Amino acid sequence: MINNVVPRPGVKLQVAGNYDSSIATPQGKLFVRYFVGIGFLQKSGKGDARLCRTVTDIFNTFKIGYIKNKAAFSNYRYGKAATTECILTFAWFFKFALNEKSLENKFATDY
Repeated sequence: MINNVVPRPGVKLQVAGNYDSSIATPQGKLFVRYFVGIGFLQKSGKGDARLCRTVTDIFNTFKIGYIKNKAAFSNYRYGKAATTECILTFAWFFKFALNEKSLENKFATDY
């Protein structure tokens, strides 16, 4: 699930969520997996620059594991990693016209 919100021109807020339901296996089941990320993009200058701030797994909920139960045994495995990260990205776009001539192959095939 991805939701884009544009509160004002030049600003975009994006919220992305992922949910994987528990999966039944012959011995038990896998855990539910879910996490939410958020991104904030802002144009600056004359529209040439972009500053993006992103945070992944903002609630620190991503985990993996399973529960296995049978008459003879019971097994529980749980794994958690530090998946929350903050990313800061800056981009600058140079305004020039890209024409077909600049994309032509300039290398000779003669040996």
